[in-house]
Amino acid sequence: MSATTRFARSTTAAKPSVSTRIAPWPSDSPPTSRDAAERIPIAIADPLLAADDLFLREDGEVRLPRRPAPRPGEATPGSRLADRIAHGDIPAETPRPGDEIEPWNERLRIARAFVAAVRLDDRAQIEARFRALLAHQARYRIDATLDLPSRLGLVELLTRESHPDPELLRALLRDGVAGTGGVVVPGLERALLAARDRFTAPDFGALADRLAALAERAGVAYEDFFARAQEPPTPAPDPPADVATPSLVEGGHWVVRPAGRGRIEGARVDRDALIASTLSEMRDRGVLGDGDSIMARADAPPEVPLARLELAVESPPWGLASDAIEARFRWKVGLLLGSGAVALGFAALALAFQRQGRRVLELQSAFVSTVSHELRTPLATIRLLAETLERRLAELPSAKDYPARIVRAVDGLAFLVENLLSAQRLDRGRGLAERSSVKLDELLHGIVEDTSASLATDGHVDLSGIRAPTLHADPGLITVLFANLVRNAFLYGTRRPVALVVESERRGGWVVVRLTDNADGFGPGERGSAFAAFHRGAAATQCSIPGTGLGLSLCRRIVELHGGTITLTDTSPSGSTFELRFPASR
Repeated sequence: MSATTRFARSTTAAKPSVSTRIAPWPSDSPPTSRDAAERIPIAIADPLLAADDLFLREDGEVRLPRRPAPRPGEATPGSRLADRIAHGDIPAETPRPGDEIEPWNERLRIARAFVAAVRLDDRAQIEARFRALLAHQARYRIDATLDLPSRLGLVELLTRESHPDPELLRALLRDGVAGTGGVVVPGLERALLAARDRFTAPDFGALADRLAALAERAGVAYEDFFARAQEPPTPAPDPPADVATPSLVEGGHWVVRPAGRGRIEGARVDRDALIASTLSEMRDRGVLGDGDSIMARADAPPEVPLARLELAVESPPWGLASDAIEARFRWKVGLLLGSGAVALGFAALALAFQRQGRRVLELQSAFVSTVSHELRTPLATIRLLAETLERRLAELPSAKDYPARIVRAVDGLAFLVENLLSAQRLDRGRGLAERSSVKLDELLHGIVEDTSASLATDGHVDLSGIRAPTLHADPGLITVLFANLVRNAFLYGTRRPVALVVESERRGGWVVVRLTDNADGFGPGERGSAFAAFHRGAAATQCSIPGTGLGLSLCRRIVELHGGTITLTDTSPSGSTFELRFPASR
């Protein structure tokens, strides 16, 4: 496969569209972290991710870095099959009976009916046959050398003869499609990479070129797929099977550790860069000078536990001073060596304290996250019991509105817990998932209705000023953002009903959203600290409303995570206006 392949975009006349329910590739895990222990399971699940710096061996099989060897030979049956099906020429069914052949014959029959529907421009039949293909793909596991080329050919035929929905194409080529029974059929990009060893090198290269060209024409991301497809087999370390502690192997270029029975994991390290960093830190602390150096021992074994790692220090000033002291004041040599040992000890202690400090912060973060998660279950239980009491005591005047007040109090506490969890996920770099189109009017209408019901306060929102109806953003984070702004308007205002006005428009490369409320506004001098973490305004203090002071701070972090800004453009006793800017999707 050539690294210089370029693809030309083309357009076709509009045809009947094809759509179906799609499901994203199941990657709810946090985004790639610097910690190899977090990246390894993500890389195993998603072949689109680069993993040449990770190592995983399970039961003697090296799974990372990926080293799939193609089948020997120069034949390209897969590419020929894809080309044939892409032109509507469905092969004849295999006459031999058998459990392995019959699913393929059935796939050919469905494909033949699909091609006929496409050529007749029969939208209903296209839809029905296409759903049948998806259901068949979800139900049967057919040999990849037949399944993947046939799927690729049918998608090429679909894009050429019809006008499929862009979201459908994205699902087929990249994200995956939900079939019957909740089974997700992986997108062609991931599926082809995962089955690389089932094809010869020329066949895989030709199929990858076709798939990348099709993705580019459809406006679907393919750069990471193209990069993975061109990667040569990556040499992997070969640590002993009995590695007992974290160790450096392969001349110090890889660090590995045991990770359970029959499992060893690790990552590539830049030994020279680490040594240079240590040297720079010791120079900054005055332990070593500009002419001094640190290097790995030349006679170091190929495998060395980190606990017994030895480095050689070369310091000409130390040597000269040692010679002078030895010649003139031999009795001071011990003092000099002792001072040097103390200095190195302090440096080691400083590094240990620094690491311990980071560990304490990590434990604190994990504690907050764990406590917040553990609060969810009792809160849900309390709310369920309060709702049950509310229904059963509805006819008792003496019960008053106590159960309803319990429900509202639980909802308020649950909202605080969700804010804490959202802030914790952002602190750990796990906030932003894959973006999609978010409809502002539907989102805000639902948030206002839920908040009004939760707080038992009348409120309405005017959405007539929305001119840019969608945002390209993470749906979960955007919901947290606007839920905090709306809830503040309900909590920190004395006017009833609560009135909100939302406007949006596109300005250049931005989508600008303005949200105006009729709350009591911010006090004098609070405008500059409105978005500070844990800051609570005068209105919250006067009303004795419980809270953490994280709401507006969390809003700012979410907007900045999307590459935008949030500002308090106006505030007075009659209300406040927030302006949010988001990068417009292209």
